[in-house]
Formats: sequence, C-alpha cells, structure tokens
Amino acid sequence: MRTLRLLGIAMALALLLGGSYYAYQRYLAPLPKEPRSSPASEVGLSPTSVSAKGVVLPIRKAQLAFKLGGRVEKIAVKEGEQVTIGQVVATLEARELQHQVERARAALGTAQASLGRVLAPAREEELAMAEAELAAARGHLAQVKAGAREKEIAIAQAKVQEAQANLARLKRGPREGEVMAAQAALSTAEANLARVVAGPKGSEIRAAKARVEKAEAAVRQAQAAYDRLSWRADIGLLPESLRLEAATQDLAFTRAEYEGLLAGATDEEVSIAQAQVREARARLEDLLAGPTQEEVERAQAQLAQAQANLENLLAGPTAEEVAIAQAQVWQAEARLTLLKAGASQEEIGIYRAQVQEARQALALAEAQLAEAKLLAPFAGVVSAVPVDEGAVVAAGTAVVILGDLSRLKVETEDLSEMSIAPVKVGQEVRITVDALPGREFHGRVSSIAPLYTIRHGDTTYTVTIDLEAGTESGLRWGMTAYVDIKVE
Repeated sequence: MRTLRLLGIAMALALLLGGSYYAYQRYLAPLPKEPRSSPASEVGLSPTSVSAKGVVLPIRKAQLAFKLGGRVEKIAVKEGEQVTIGQVVATLEARELQHQVERARAALGTAQASLGRVLAPAREEELAMAEAELAAARGHLAQVKAGAREKEIAIAQAKVQEAQANLARLKRGPREGEVMAAQAALSTAEANLARVVAGPKGSEIRAAKARVEKAEAAVRQAQAAYDRLSWRADIGLLPESLRLEAATQDLAFTRAEYEGLLAGATDEEVSIAQAQVREARARLEDLLAGPTQEEVERAQAQLAQAQANLENLLAGPTAEEVAIAQAQVWQAEARLTLLKAGASQEEIGIYRAQVQEARQALALAEAQLAEAKLLAPFAGVVSAVPVDEGAVVAAGTAVVILGDLSRLKVETEDLSEMSIAPVKVGQEVRITVDALPGREFHGRVSSIAPLYTIRHGDTTYTVTIDLEAGTESGLRWGMTAYVDIKVE
C-alpha cells in the first residue's frame, strides 16, 4: 500500500511539472531568435555562409539641408524628378544676405581707395596748399611778434568812434528829420494801401487798353511782313521773323497788364500793402518812444569791446598769442614734411590690414549668400520633398531627399558579433527578396562598418553589398532583402 501511495505521488508530481513546463513554453518563454549563421555552426562545423537580413538602398543617398535657417523661397524639384550634379533644388529668401554682400563690397571699395591714397605720392596741388599754409603761418607769426600795424590801429580807433557815436545817438534820442522821414514813409504806405484797395482808375484802364490795341496792330504788321517772305528757307534768320516774335511777346505782356487792371488787386497785393503800413507805423512809434534799456546796454557793450580791442593792439602781443602762432607754424611744417615723405610702413600696414579684413568680410557674406541655394551633390532621383515652399526651416532640416539609383546596394541590419568574424570584403553574396519570389540576385561585400550598432539589445555590424551590374532589375529602394554571404 505504501508503494502504491508513493507511486501515485510521483505520478502527480510528474504531471504537475509537465503542465508547468508546457505553460511556460506556451505563454512565458521568449520567442527563439532567427538563426544568424548556417546550420553547420550549430553542430560545431565551420560555416560556409553567413545569413542576415538587410534593406535595398541606392548606391548613394543624401538628405539635403540648408546650413542656414530661414524661409524656403522656392522648391525647384518634385518627387521622382531626375537631377544633375550641382543643380539647384531649393532656395531660401536671401534679401538680407544680398544686402550684406553689397555692404561688404562697398566697405572693400572704401578700404581699397584709402590704401590707394596712402600709397600714392602727394599731388602737386596738396604740396602747393601745404606750402601756402606754412607761408601764411610764418607771416602771421612775424606779424604777431612785430605788433599791431598802423592800419589795424586806425581801424580799431574808427570802430571805437563808431560805437561812441551810436551810444550817443541812442541816449540823445531821434532827431526831428528822422521822425519826419518816418512819418512820410507811413503816409506813403497808407496811400499805397488805399490805392491798392480802391483798384485802378478809369484813365489807367483806358491807357492799358490802348497799349493792347497798339500791340495788336504791331503784330498784324509784323505778321504781314513775315508772310510775304515765309516761302524762303532762311525765314527764321531774317529780321521779319525776329520782329514778329518781339511783337507777339509785347502783345502778351500788354494783355496781361490790361487783364490785371480789370481784375483788381489780389489778396496777396493787399496783404503786402498792409504789411508795409504796419512796418512804417512801427518804425515811427519806435522813434517816438526812444531807445530801450536793452539797446543802450548793447551799445555800451559794443563800445567796451571796441575799446578793449584797441588797447590790446596798442599793448602788443601777449606771450600766449606768440606761442599759438609758433605752434601753427610747427604744425604747417610737420604737414608739409609728411606730404613730401609719404606714408610710413606702419600706416601702410594698417590700411592693408583693413583691405584684407574687408576682403574676408566680403568672402564670408558671399559664402553665406551661396548657402541660400541648395545644390544636388550628385546626379540622382528625388525620392521625397518633406518641406513646402514658404515654410520656415532650421539649419540642418532635410528639405530634399536624393538617391543615386543608377546602382543599388544592400546593407545588413542584424548581422551579429557572433557571425561577423568570417565576413571579409570581396566575398560573394546571394540575395533574395520577398517582393520578388523565385529570383536571386548576386553581389559582393564592398565594406564592413568598423563601428558596431546596438539593435534590439544585440551588437550588430553593418555590411554593405554592391549588386552586380545589370542584375538590379525589379529591385526598389527600401525592399527587405535576405543575404547569404559565402565565407571560408
């Protein structure tokens, strides 16, 4: 009985363990990984091929992006279009960049002109001007040292007398003749205003009309004389032509004068006459009121200034005046010496450095302007245009995706570190794709990535396979491929 009980317990445990293992394998155990190498490696034999999964790619591909950020002005290509190397595929708005180039070019021109002036010898005009300045400075120094001349003293004395007479006149007040003249000027202005407002007299209008009729008769006579000779080719050079022109102009003038009299005075003429009356009245009132305190003080200040200037001339030059005149002579001599000697090497070096700096600034501005155009680095087909015209893009944003489909290649995606060791450049490769069942493609390993890549937790290496020329028919960019690399 005991043996049967133990046997039952053992069977129950066996059933329990079996069920647990089945549940683990069914629901909990991780899925087995795809084999990375040939079956021969599983039994300890040297593999004859290494298998991996890959993707079909163009021989060259590029995501074209601007080095500058900005607004996309134009997309010059579309998807599926064939482009040539150097073709413009997109442009940025570049008005400000163009302005920077123009400013840099102008700055370079200015710097070059300055350098040219420094390198060029002094012109005869500049030397003559510098010599004249030196002569004038020396003459002034000699004059300062010699003191004031009689003519200058006489002029200063005359100014003192003039200032004294002006101050005396202000203190004395206006003379009777000045008042009478101001009153007469006011009466004349008022009479002129009354005449302007009243308008022309009948006799003036009749006289003006008579002048018009006389001018019309003169025009008729000149026209008749001109008509008699108008057949001549040189009529424009004959006196009859000149007399007709003069008579026509005189008629236009007299008509304008006559029409002006008929129209009467304009508002502007009335305003001018009124302003003349106000001015004359103000002048008379100023004379009758006498000088103001401000006018007297101004006249006293002018007299004091004139007397001080005369005293300075009589006393002779001060040491400060002589020193200033001497400094002006030295300055003129230094300028003439510099002009004759030309610029120093240090000055020339500074101007040359400015020219070089301006050239570099222009080159930088032109390079930035060129970067507003996106060029195709190789001939190929546009596979995608992920950006629209008018969009604002940052530097490095893909604007056009380009691929060279003249040749295709395959790049592996899951070739692990356990399988990469026997793979070498030049080995033959057999390729199949799910999209083209029953077909095989062939190529050779062209490169092996020196740096690993972590994919889904595995260490992998990318192997590039160049397809044999003429065997890519039917393959397309992005197809999944399975490769078998023949290894030794």
